[in-house]
Amino acid sequence: MHSVPALLPLFTIRRYEITPPGSDTDRVCRAITKCGADQFEDVAPTASTDRVCLDSTTCGGGEFEAVPLTASADRACSTCRICSSSQYANSACTANSNTVCASCTVCEAGVTYASTPCTTGADSDCAPCSLCDGPDQFVSSACTSNADATCSDITTDFTYSEWSEWSASCATQRRTRKQQCKDRACKNPQPTEEQRSVNGGCEQLCSVIPIAPLGNPAVVCDCHDGFLLQTDKATCTPRSCGATPSLPHATADTAGTELTFGMAAVFSCDIGYGLSGLTDTRTFSRTCQADGTLGNTGAVCEDINECSSGLDNCATACTNLDGSHCCAVNADAEYSQWSPWAPSCGPAVRTRSQLACAATCGGLCLNQQSVREDRTTCCPDNTQPFIYGEYQPFQASCQRQERTRPESCAATCGGSCHSKQDTSEVLENGGCMHACLETVSAGFPTVVCSCDGGFDLAPDGKTCITSSPCKVSASED
Repeated sequence: MHSVPALLPLFTIRRYEITPPGSDTDRVCRAITKCGADQFEDVAPTASTDRVCLDSTTCGGGEFEAVPLTASADRACSTCRICSSSQYANSACTANSNTVCASCTVCEAGVTYASTPCTTGADSDCAPCSLCDGPDQFVSSACTSNADATCSDITTDFTYSEWSEWSASCATQRRTRKQQCKDRACKNPQPTEEQRSVNGGCEQLCSVIPIAPLGNPAVVCDCHDGFLLQTDKATCTPRSCGATPSLPHATADTAGTELTFGMAAVFSCDIGYGLSGLTDTRTFSRTCQADGTLGNTGAVCEDINECSSGLDNCATACTNLDGSHCCAVNADAEYSQWSPWAPSCGPAVRTRSQLACAATCGGLCLNQQSVREDRTTCCPDNTQPFIYGEYQPFQASCQRQERTRPESCAATCGGSCHSKQDTSEVLENGGCMHACLETVSAGFPTVVCSCDGGFDLAPDGKTCITSSPCKVSASED
């Protein structure tokens, strides 16, 4: 045997000795215990002892695993951190990590405030302070780090004195008034000074003249030709020539717009029209003049004769139209369906109409056809009765017999007959009601009928009638 004790530490021990070997017995080995998933090795195995496993510690509520469980060491649990009143849990305590605390945000007083306060699980939310900058608001309570500003409505308007008179000048003029507030705050502020800098407030012409009786200077405004001084005695408006006129066969770029002095309406002739009928001029203008009238009133749009001016390009006859032209086009006539024959028999007529012909511009309507047709047909005769021939006489026999007769109809032209009758007859028992006897009389076969007891033969020689108990014979009279 070879001894290799120096190599034993290199191998993982899988079994241990429970019975040493004897002189005549081998050692007895047992598999080393394997620790479970939630256990750890408390005592390591040796060649002669088993491994000792212990259950691992389970962290309870409010604890986390500070040191994780290993194969040879138990886990260590620690109590979860509790954030202070000025902190919040930025990351909550879990099974494997401690609580992470962060300082609550402090809102900047006068700028922001805590719209949502800091809690154990969330930071404070800072929102901008209300500025109370509405046209009718003022700050009645200042904004702090924990509360928004309080805004109150301004209910009182500023009051103002009357405007002073404008300073008399054709350069810069001024006027002023005083502002007053009769409450803690007032709304609707308005200017307290006004200036008008050009031409003494006059839109066009300005002059300064003394006014009797004191001779104080005053500004007098006037307007250029084509303008009218307004009721404010300062502004001028262009003289009006009225709305842009509507001209036949023309479209204006200012349609529906009022024309005032200096404005021009540009008219464009419609397709097929030109200025006074000219082919090369299709636009013209009318300008509002200083006296309030439009110039160039003689300009109008007139029809262009394409046929006479060579603009038609027609291979057939050309016809000038108002605003255009057309070339003659021939077309076949089209017809509606024939009407039913009326009446349906005898002399009858049917008609149809010619539909709108597609020929245009004086073109010819081709393929002209008749719109009326006549015919004469026979009328069915439905007034005749059926005609029947005579029956052949029955034979003198007590056997069942059948006889027929011919039938014919004299109706014409597909008509039908009426009063139809049977064309066959059947004779049973020689026509006798009860008994039938075939015999010969005068050399000819004949049939003799008789009746059962209680019945008498009727005068027709065939029918049986009940015998009358009160019958009186001829001998009893």
